Amino acid sequence: MAEAGYPVEAAYWFGLMAPAGTPPDVIAKLEKALLETLAMPDVRKRLETLGAVVTPMNAKDFGAYIQSETTKWADVVKKAGIKF
Repeated sequence: MAEAGYPVEAAYWFGLMAPAGTPPDVIAKLEKALLETLAMPDVRKRLETLGAVVTPMNAKDFGAYIQSETTKWADVVKKAGIKF
C-alpha cells in the first residue's frame, strides 16, 4: 500500500462473529472456546505455518478492532475518491 501512495498497513484478518442479539452467555462460551483453541500449541503452529500471525482477542477488543479497520478503510476510500 505504501508503494501505491497509501501510508496504510494492509493485512488480512479472520474472526468469529455471531448474530446481533446473541445472548451474552453464548458469546462468553464461544469466546472462551476460541481463546482456548488458539492457545493450543498445535493449532497455533499450524496457523503460523500457513502464514498467520495469531493474535487472540476477546469480543470487546475484536469489536474495537473491526471498528478501527472500518474507519481506516473508509478514510482510504474517501481520500482516493473511490466510487461504488
